[in-house]
Amino acid sequence: MNAYEELARLLRICNAILTLPKPVVVYNKIIHGSLTLQITARSMKNLHDRLKAVRTSDKGWQERLTQLELVEAIRDKLHVEFALIRSDLRTLFAVVPLLIATDAISKQQWDELVKRPQYDDVGKPVTVNQGKLELIISDQIDLLEETRLSILEMRREFLEEERRETQRFQASALASLKNLHDTVDKGFANVNQDSHEMEHAENLKLTIQQEIATLSAENAHLAEGIRAAIDDAIAKLSRTESRNITSAASTESSTENPSQELSREGEGIIEEMHEERDEIPRLVGDDDSDDESDQMEEKEGNIIRDNEQFIEGLDAMEEEEEEEPEDEEALRLAARRAQRRRQIESEIHQTEQGVLNLEDIVNSLDQEQTCAPRNYERGAIQRDDARTLRCVYCGRIGDHYSDSCIAHRNIMERRVILDAQRRCRCCLEIEFSHHVCRKANLPCYHCRARGHHSSLCDLPERSEDIRNRIHHALESRRMALDRIRELQRELQELH
Repeated sequence: MNAYEELARLLRICNAILTLPKPVVVYNKIIHGSLTLQITARSMKNLHDRLKAVRTSDKGWQERLTQLELVEAIRDKLHVEFALIRSDLRTLFAVVPLLIATDAISKQQWDELVKRPQYDDVGKPVTVNQGKLELIISDQIDLLEETRLSILEMRREFLEEERRETQRFQASALASLKNLHDTVDKGFANVNQDSHEMEHAENLKLTIQQEIATLSAENAHLAEGIRAAIDDAIAKLSRTESRNITSAASTESSTENPSQELSREGEGIIEEMHEERDEIPRLVGDDDSDDESDQMEEKEGNIIRDNEQFIEGLDAMEEEEEEEPEDEEALRLAARRAQRRRQIESEIHQTEQGVLNLEDIVNSLDQEQTCAPRNYERGAIQRDDARTLRCVYCGRIGDHYSDSCIAHRNIMERRVILDAQRRCRCCLEIEFSHHVCRKANLPCYHCRARGHHSSLCDLPERSEDIRNRIHHALESRRMALDRIRELQRELQELH
């Protein structure tokens, strides 16, 4: 191979290499990756503390299982972050030999650049040695694997506890069902016993009716004896009914309805027996006692006349009650109307004062500084030369500017991210040992103040809150005025 062919081969290799970043940019990205690795490694302590808290907690297995799932999610997130950091660092270190081969920087210059001391946010030295960084990442991933095994073991314990609790619940439910079954059986047994006693009472009634018919046919003079026999039978039946009611009251709630039906049936039997006893004079016949019948008719006439006089007295009392003067009702109505007028006047006064307060609130809010809302749609990157820009909050490249990040909209959350990454709050660049901010005097796009980046300005959010408060205040004022007009119309109707 001659020199020309060798030169052509080298040119093809050089053309195959994409446009490489500058050595300083590669160095800064390696420093940033090392800082990110140290910050992520600090989260391991928080993960271990959470896992220990779940293991030693005295709460129920359900709540502990929920906490364990949260710990598992944090563990998976850290594992992905470590894998991403290792991939980025490997890519950056692979670019260094290409920079040296293309004479972008010499090996000696790169070694001097790497030997510069760098420190993190707590003053600890930051390493840029590829071997040490690979070892740190491997150790952290191994710890995460041990944590995963511990989480699986704890999950099995919680599931076993759930199984035991389910078995205890099933045993308790079966015992309760057995007790309920025994109670229902006892109730049905009591119902059957009550039905037998009811049949006995019916048989007794039929026997008494047969005896009455027999005695009536034999001799009319035995009417008083028949009444005595019926009274004895009624007494016996009453005692039997009392025992039935007492027995029914001691049974379960499932047998309450049959006992009540038995009680009503017994009472009906007794009433029928009383009526049959009163019918005895007509059954036995009383041709020899016409005088007594005349006396009874005279007494009945007197009773009817007395009842008519009593009913007439009641009707008269009702008419007097209906003719009470209507003045009392009118006085009560007037008192209620006066009380309602006082209530309306008081409510009108309070509502008018509320309207004045709302107007003061609106005037005060109008004097507050406001700006246009943060436009997330206009923050999308359109220029070709900005396609390599990375959002410092979500990490997406070439999609949007940091001010329009929709993954982290909260200002406090953005500040925490910048502090964790040791970034400047004006230019959003990583602060090295001798950092000089290039945008310290650049005014904010939203509030026109200096000293912070526009993505950290909270004026758009405060402006939105102010506009919402003004809208709610005006709406409340409108509703209050409508209420005042409604009360005034009601007050005019009362006058």
